[in-house]
Amino acid sequence: MGSNEEVRQYIMFNFERIFANELNDWYSDEEKWPANRTSEMFFEWFDVEINSMILDLEEYEITKE
Repeated sequence: MGSNEEVRQYIMFNFERIFANELNDWYSDEEKWPANRTSEMFFEWFDVEINSMILDLEEYEITKE
């Protein structure tokens, strides 16, 4: 990924998957998770930082371009 804007767009497109992954780390019973999760809720619950750590949520191998 390139710019901070590209990263922000990626997060907005994938916030539901990221949210579910983080919730699952806390509590695996999905019935107890908040319903109707929104991007606004995501940013209320989580601080987003851009750094060099990679969390692989994709279904294909990560490659360096």
